[in-house]
Amino acid sequence: MNTCKPEDILLTPEERYDVYFVKSSERPHLLETFDNNDATSEINHKELPLMDGCDIPRWRAEQLVPCSPYWESALNVGFGCSLLRRERQLPLRPSKCFQTSTRSPWEALQQYLLQQPTSPCVERISCAQASQPLANNNNSNAMKESSIPQRKYFSKWEEQNYPVIVEGATEGWNLETWKFDNLVQRFANVRWRFSDTHGAMMSLATYAKYVASEGLTDDSPLAVYDSEFGEENSPMHELLADYTVPPCFSDDLFGLAVEDDDDEDDDDDNHANSRPPWRWILAGPPRSGTGLHIDPLWTNAWVTLLQGLKRWILIPPHVELPEGAGLREPQVPSVIWFRDYYDKVKQLEGVVEILQKPGETVFVPNGWPHLVLNLEQTVAVTHNYASEFGPFERMWDETVQNEPEFAHRWYKGLCRHRPDLASRIQRNNNSSEA
Repeated sequence: MNTCKPEDILLTPEERYDVYFVKSSERPHLLETFDNNDATSEINHKELPLMDGCDIPRWRAEQLVPCSPYWESALNVGFGCSLLRRERQLPLRPSKCFQTSTRSPWEALQQYLLQQPTSPCVERISCAQASQPLANNNNSNAMKESSIPQRKYFSKWEEQNYPVIVEGATEGWNLETWKFDNLVQRFANVRWRFSDTHGAMMSLATYAKYVASEGLTDDSPLAVYDSEFGEENSPMHELLADYTVPPCFSDDLFGLAVEDDDDEDDDDDNHANSRPPWRWILAGPPRSGTGLHIDPLWTNAWVTLLQGLKRWILIPPHVELPEGAGLREPQVPSVIWFRDYYDKVKQLEGVVEILQKPGETVFVPNGWPHLVLNLEQTVAVTHNYASEFGPFERMWDETVQNEPEFAHRWYKGLCRHRPDLASRIQRNNNSSEA
């Protein structure tokens, strides 16, 4: 009879501290106070003794996944989390260690969101079809003198700035490589990033144990957002060979930025390392996801799902959202957002919903607020890219405001490789000054 071994399923004190450190960096506002089941009592969480507990009570304040007292004790969460745990004494059950028989609010929401959205229907296009060059190319002269190839059919959607689903973009990829369990096998001891806004990391082995234990009770579990996997000194650099940028997307103009004034001929890897974050591996269990946001620097994005299911909602830039449902900091976790605001927002004109399946690629147009909820254990790869099609001048303004040093190097690269776009920037600057 198979049994769950404590060392396989439960985190050690050191691993629990890693989880706590990532959590406290991910949502520091949850550390401020918590309710001790006493309406008159607010206790400063930082004053509580932290021995081997990674518990932050407000991570499960919404009670989307009820946790019985038995399992709270076993997982060492709740008000007893500061007590030392003796794992060998825990009475673990033979199988399905942490399942409960009662249906939770999350399960009801999950079943509803697993249904295919009905309207509006998002256009599906073939990657092979979208990669064909257009016969009529209004910018052919500039392209011939440039390192950027002839524009592609997909620029139609980039110009229209509207979401689409691309099929067939993973042809030639080894999808098995990207399964979460296989990533854990390959990179178990490698420390992965969970955000670009903080440096907190943990090993993938620790994260896998968190997902299978404490993460089962968190309202919105931690998810991997690693933007450094492709860097030359990264242990995950080899993953760059396991996928290719879908050819249907226009070329990334940010790749033309020069390294510095003295050495404009550096290779692409150096350029990649000196630019703002732009490619990520995303991995997360059910209920994890990304809150409502607009992608940085007014860039487009493509997101290819390799495992699991994702539910998307994309909102046209001009749509006014109900109070509380819009962009805010700190973000409302996507699972909470879907529970509280989804029914109101989905009825607004122009809102797009997508149920994304493995092998599908979602094109995210610039300037569109969107959020994503993982309905199953998921793994995805995504790139943000700068396109000449669409609101190019708006993207330039955003880059100058938020990444001025990079904008300087990018402009020098455009002057060298795309003088037509550099001229557009100069006209935009002159117009703004006037």
